[in-house]
Amino acid sequence: MKISKLVVLFLALAGLLGAVLVAVWYWPTRFSQEELSLTFVKAAPMSGGGSQLTLDLTGTGFDRETSVNLLVSIDNNQAVVGSFPLPGIFNESLVYGHMLYLGSNNDGLKVLDLSNPRQPRLLGDYLAGRRVVHINRSGELMFVAHGKLGVSVMKIQPDGLLTHAADIPTRHIITKTIYRDGLLYAAAGDDGLLVFDVTQLSHIHLVKQMAAGEFITDLAMSGDFLFLVSPHLSGLKIIDLRTPERTKVMPTFPLAETPRQITFMNDLLYVATSHGISVFAVESAGRLVFKQHLTDFVSAEKLFFGNQRVYISDSSSAVRILDLPRGRLSDGYLFASEIRSIAESGDYLYVVGSNTGILIVESKALIQKSSVKLIDTPGDAHDILVRDGVMYVADGRRGVALTELAAAGKALHGFSSFWGQALLAKGDLLFVAHGKQGIGVYDLSRPRSPVAIGRWPTLPARQLAMVGRYLVVANGIDGLSCIDYADIEALLVRDSLSDLQPLQIYSSGSLLYVTTKNKGLAIFELSTDGHFMLLSTLNLPFPMNYFDLPAGIEVAAGIAYIADGRSGLLVVDVSQPGKPEILASMALPGESKGLLVSGGMAYVISGQYGVTVVDIQRPAKPRVVGRYKVAGLSRRLAQDNGYLYLTRSKGGVLVVPLPVPAEKIELISNEHLRASFPAPTVPGAYDLQVGRRAELVIEQGYLDYP
Repeated sequence: MKISKLVVLFLALAGLLGAVLVAVWYWPTRFSQEELSLTFVKAAPMSGGGSQLTLDLTGTGFDRETSVNLLVSIDNNQAVVGSFPLPGIFNESLVYGHMLYLGSNNDGLKVLDLSNPRQPRLLGDYLAGRRVVHINRSGELMFVAHGKLGVSVMKIQPDGLLTHAADIPTRHIITKTIYRDGLLYAAAGDDGLLVFDVTQLSHIHLVKQMAAGEFITDLAMSGDFLFLVSPHLSGLKIIDLRTPERTKVMPTFPLAETPRQITFMNDLLYVATSHGISVFAVESAGRLVFKQHLTDFVSAEKLFFGNQRVYISDSSSAVRILDLPRGRLSDGYLFASEIRSIAESGDYLYVVGSNTGILIVESKALIQKSSVKLIDTPGDAHDILVRDGVMYVADGRRGVALTELAAAGKALHGFSSFWGQALLAKGDLLFVAHGKQGIGVYDLSRPRSPVAIGRWPTLPARQLAMVGRYLVVANGIDGLSCIDYADIEALLVRDSLSDLQPLQIYSSGSLLYVTTKNKGLAIFELSTDGHFMLLSTLNLPFPMNYFDLPAGIEVAAGIAYIADGRSGLLVVDVSQPGKPEILASMALPGESKGLLVSGGMAYVISGQYGVTVVDIQRPAKPRVVGRYKVAGLSRRLAQDNGYLYLTRSKGGVLVVPLPVPAEKIELISNEHLRASFPAPTVPGAYDLQVGRRAELVIEQGYLDYP
């Protein structure tokens, strides 16, 4: 008995000791309560002829849930040498001397001193509460257009600060001004061109109105000629100013499409359109002579002029630079934030956008990202399909843009003349949703030369899914339709639901999963004769019981993953379609609007915050493991041959390599981690990204390989 009691006592003590060891060592390493941080990274040289990289990481908050990945650097952060925090959105910027003037969307003018170009100083704040849409300087006068609130006239003092000299109140919407010889010419929308006499700032008055009703949005001046832009015109309206008291309207100069912006530089007129930039010289009598057309980029939304450079922005996150002396156009430089204005001063660019303050960029440090490709499309990229070495993009301008990936990402051509909304391939058939214009059907048996074989103009479509032999069509407030397309020329509507407001649809086998505006998640089974049978609906967790944004959805292994707008990523168990159950909800930055599920990862698009990579190998416990930081994405992406294809809201497709995960992670303590990586297959600059559950720490541009 004594021996047995000793054994029991020994086992009890051993169990207690084991529990203590678990409490002291295992549990803290399993779930650390400290904030995740990274303080130092030591890299061992790649061994085996450059085949492996080992990193020693020190910091806090490491545990057995910690992930370590390498993601290619998309933005040009290596060229960003500083920043200056300024809240709000800025529409305009202007450099004069060593001063930077910024026009806010709702809070007037900010004046900053650039004497130390890497460390600006805020010196002044003017016109508080007013919107600034354009800044025009002539000598010591500055004219600030406020849209509906007219124009303010500021005097520039010798120290660069401003005094408020006058206001030009008007009921007109002023978008741009040009000053010449005591007269201020103003683009005033529906009210045309307004001309003010500003020779006496105490007595400014309107002296002339021209082109009323033609909605003038932009203007530029060269010598004695004024050029006006209007969406109502099929070209440029030209005003002859050689005799100011008898201005003469000349014949409209024809253009293929309405310009988005016109500007003169070095006696040349630059005309920006959605298809490129046209350059003209102005000869005698105001005659324009074509010089050059640049089309090798996505969209020319706005032009910014430096000393010998033109910065071409798509108003999203991409900038191309035209080197004027060499006539050379760069590839796209990408930034992590939206770009609304660029000002050049010496070797530095001052980039402003939405709520990001000022980025200070050293222009000489901008480099082309060979590991990142930006493939042009004619318009906004709404959906994407990659197969057989060809990329098809549902395009907001050309219908479907076709690009052969092996041909350096050059667009081959477009097909369909209708706006492209969504794509769906079934065998050799391609179905294209054209919104209100119906559906187009194409034969893809020759992938590079699709052939139109059918068109259904009376069937509005925003989303498409295939369930067995039936095509399911979703069209927002018009609900769902089930289409039998056995006869392409005589389609048959098998069933329809008008009380549903679908946002996104996804099919798997005979099941259809629908995120809706009015009924949460709805799951249907399609009968053999093509009728919808509702299996279940699932209301969303507090604070909303519905999806408030186009909620992308994919289903894998009985689990539905939903990009749930402002709520992030929603994970739902649908293994029993009649009893769906929420497993997890993960908050993500921005508004999650689309996703792709592949290889145990969910790639979630969050608009201006890029793509968040979430490990979903344990669906009930998703983990953030990486993020591609790039602004201006739309809601679709694809994966093919080791690359992600990201559609952009302003046009184009961004192609990036997949993340490189650590092959082995050795947790030494909560402050020490060792990770081993294979060599990346794509050369380039990579960010080191350390994640733990919803936390993510990014060391930008950490690795240049090779």
